[in-house]
Amino acid sequence: QKISSQVAHDIRSPLSALEVITPDLSELPEDKRTIVRGAVNRIKDIANGLMIQNRGLLINNSQPIENEVLTTELLPALVDALLTEKRTQYRARIEIEIEFDLSSSLYGVFVQTQSSILKRVLSNLINNSVESIDGTGRVVVTVCGDDYNANILIKDTGRGILPEVMPKLMQMGESFGKINGSGLGLYHAKQSIESWGGRISISSNKNGTEVSISLPRASSPGWFVPVLLLEPDSVIVVLDDDSSIHKIWHDKFESEKLSDYGVVVHHFSTTNDVVRWYRESCTSNERIIFLCDYELIGDDLNGLELVKKLSIEKNSILVTSRFEEHDVMDECSRMGVRMIPKGMAGFVPIAFSVKSVKPDAVLIDDDSLIHSIWSFSAKKNGKVIELYFDSEAFLAQSKNLDRNIPIYIDSSLGNGVKGENFAKELYQMGFQEIYLSTGYDPKSFPEMSWIKGVVGKDPVWG
Repeated sequence: QKISSQVAHDIRSPLSALEVITPDLSELPEDKRTIVRGAVNRIKDIANGLMIQNRGLLINNSQPIENEVLTTELLPALVDALLTEKRTQYRARIEIEIEFDLSSSLYGVFVQTQSSILKRVLSNLINNSVESIDGTGRVVVTVCGDDYNANILIKDTGRGILPEVMPKLMQMGESFGKINGSGLGLYHAKQSIESWGGRISISSNKNGTEVSISLPRASSPGWFVPVLLLEPDSVIVVLDDDSSIHKIWHDKFESEKLSDYGVVVHHFSTTNDVVRWYRESCTSNERIIFLCDYELIGDDLNGLELVKKLSIEKNSILVTSRFEEHDVMDECSRMGVRMIPKGMAGFVPIAFSVKSVKPDAVLIDDDSLIHSIWSFSAKKNGKVIELYFDSEAFLAQSKNLDRNIPIYIDSSLGNGVKGENFAKELYQMGFQEIYLSTGYDPKSFPEMSWIKGVVGKDPVWG
């Protein structure tokens, strides 16, 4: 305990120095800035954890060592940032590949966790994988899952673990393959993951080892953009100082064939260029989406300052690697600007709002993940769906809707509003095709003459 207390104390001085110079890194390329900033934040997390531990803030043996609060984290972005750090750490071992396998369908996967502890757990597991490889090999980290759980798989081509050691691996004091190993890493990983409602398992043979972590999925926070919703004949403005990000957006828009919908895209690398274009060429901002980076090399303004200067808050999305920083998040919340994590830009789904076309259905649900799933299903099946987060938003548009349109309502709409009660109100307004879309057992609801049926949360088009 004295050693960890001393380490935590000694880290503080160099950490303070790093924090002082971090804001002056704006001249570095984006990828290097992200690595340095992430490393500083992780050192800070470790120091804070050690200090908390040595103040005696221990919960019990079934809880994580640190008292860090649970937060909602975008799992693919968290893993992607960590792997960037690990590739930098092991860049001298050119014979080992560290890969990230992510499906575009996992773009909006959030979990409730203690982020610094999860990063430390994953970092230690990846270290174990790298250290188990003699010569050439691979470590592949996969994020996958279903509607209820998010899974992280760490698979390596290392020497494997002896069968007789496997049952003891996650017990305190048990270690394998490390000189003077304490065995605390895997034990702590198990305790932490289980405290978040998840589970961890390990399988191994002579061809390598696979660690599987499963965590319950969480609803996405308000700052997150689950779907990039566009209108035909609209304009997209991309502002970023990194040419690779412009290429990602260009390839994304090309693959989605936005030009077929009359969408025009403008690319800029400085705020001055955006201001000049906006003042000289823009007559209305009703159909413009601004995708702005936050930190721009050599620029007098950051992305949010530009948004404020042009008063384009309602049309702007901040695309940044600093989406988890509290000051950036608070400023976005105050301005009403949502965010897309920069590393996830290539995965964000795109959908079109076509008001002139009669919708095939309406969904009223306060979960943005459900919106994303239904929107994707509608697009895949050639359907048009209107999506609403709450009853008030729907009522504002209800006069324009056919009374025979199918309406799917979540049972719990947030703020204490029950979907079945709102459904009765809609029935009295003349709507006939009303369904309760819920994860609860249909038998748990009384018979309601104003509801056609109780269905699940899955999209009706499959």
